[in-house]
Amino acid sequence: MEELNAAKVIAVGPGDRDRDGKLIPVSLSEGDTVLLPKYGGTEVKLAEKEYVNICMLF
Repeated sequence: MEELNAAKVIAVGPGDRDRDGKLIPVSLSEGDTVLLPKYGGTEVKLAEKEYVNICMLF
């Protein structure tokens, strides 16, 4: 079995809008733990810390 990649959410956006313009909030919060795709995201290093930026569009 492959090892899963998990990470802590450090920031989330406000969400997206539906066809009528109504805001659909993000179902994640800062501090949540999420599973990451094996290949995906952009690795970024800031102030000696490593981050992975993942944009999820639905």
